[in-house]
Amino acid sequence: MKVLYQAVILLGLFKLLTSIELTTVNNTMCVDCSKDNQVKCIIEETGFECFNEHAKMKHSHEKPTPPSTVDLDICIPKGLKIRCIDESTFLKVIVWSPELGCQIVHRDYQNRDTCFTATLFCPCVKDARASGKVQSTNSLLLVITLYLVQLEITKIN
Repeated sequence: MKVLYQAVILLGLFKLLTSIELTTVNNTMCVDCSKDNQVKCIIEETGFECFNEHAKMKHSHEKPTPPSTVDLDICIPKGLKIRCIDESTFLKVIVWSPELGCQIVHRDYQNRDTCFTATLFCPCVKDARASGKVQSTNSLLLVITLYLVQLEITKIN
């Protein structure tokens, strides 16, 4: 009888452990752009920009795959609350901070963005690779142009 109780308890524990969801909210992944030498920039403030599924762009070419992890602490500074990650239409959020630099948190989808694309939205004060001649990579004109291109691609599809 004791063996039967142990078997029931073990089956119950097994069921509990296998039913726990081992993924992050919305199957999000952190792309660690701090490892990408082509996109280093100095950032003086903390913030983020959210994008939903309507901003998804179709790409026909292969992109380099930066290192990614389900550990969102690599990309999101402590204490920063990003509520758009919980939304059902969440696609990606570009996060920046002086400590972590420019990072991407995205839902796992096939054509995810590269770190270079993320730096177009991050408020880089100075390019860390150069002598300081680049004062800002976050120009309003560039952001507006990218947004209009995304809208046009969305209309085509």
